[in-house]
Amino acid sequence: MDNLSLAVITGVIVFSLSQYLLRFIFEPILEFKKTLSEISHVLLLNQAKIASGSADDEKLKNTIHALSAKLRSSTKVIPCYGFLQKIIVFSIPTKVNILLASHQLNVIGYGVINTGMPTSKKVELNIKALEDIRTLLNIETTYTIHAQEYPVCPSMI
Repeated sequence: MDNLSLAVITGVIVFSLSQYLLRFIFEPILEFKKTLSEISHVLLLNQAKIASGSADDEKLKNTIHALSAKLRSSTKVIPCYGFLQKIIVFSIPTKVNILLASHQLNVIGYGVINTGMPTSKKVELNIKALEDIRTLLNIETTYTIHAQEYPVCPSMI
């Protein structure tokens, strides 16, 4: 009976530990990754509006600002974020990169409404912000191919 008790207790401990890892580590990371995907989706879908600098889309601004806030807040529910970021397995950005990317999302948000800023300046800021977000979060933000990430096949030249 002693071996049976030990087996049951070990089983309960293993089950509890796996549930803890699932609920408190893996699910928040999955939600965070969904947020990154959603940011990429919105930026790619609205690339023409963002890059033109002439858009006046309050709804898009609100969507981008909401994603900026969601990006920041989603890191708060991941326990031991700094440690998990350092072990590279989950490939999550540093908190500094999250903060900088959120700022760049806000720049784009204001770049898709009429603020009185010259169009050429808005275009410049928006393009730079898209590039910065791509680098900081390691997500696609434009349909541009970057040579260092995607080596060109000789037959494509």
